[in-house]
Amino acid sequence: MKKFAFLFAVLACCLGFTGCSDDDDPFEVEQLEGSWYLIRATGYDTYVDDETDRWDYTFEFNNPNNEDECMKVEITKIGENQYRVIEYYYYDQWRQRHNDVVTLNGREFELDGDKATIVSLNSKHLVMESLEVDEENGEESYDRYTFQKMN
Repeated sequence: MKKFAFLFAVLACCLGFTGCSDDDDPFEVEQLEGSWYLIRATGYDTYVDDETDRWDYTFEFNNPNNEDECMKVEITKIGENQYRVIEYYYYDQWRQRHNDVVTLNGREFELDGDKATIVSLNSKHLVMESLEVDEENGEESYDRYTFQKMN
């Protein structure tokens, strides 16, 4: 699942969940291709004891450093509804973390059974979110990633 923290995870990062109003907002899938820089990551984890850990991180656009968990992804269409997603992290230079092929079905990406939903997409920003619920114990993990286009 954390593979998509790249989309993430685009796709970086991928788990699915979307509201009805998001389905009504059209987007042009062609805008998905390109290099995307993570500018914000928010989310939470809940545990069986009802404890919740929340986070909200903001990253300065196109200014990577070793202290933050800077990430970028490159997305390339390789076939009908198929995309190659390469995730990079920064430590003195950009280093590749993942290189995956994902399937896009409507607004939902899928990789190895994990899903992420495109909340919004335009020529400048990509917002994705994922929700994973452990069916055995009810624990859940929610991630929302906002990327800014680099090219």
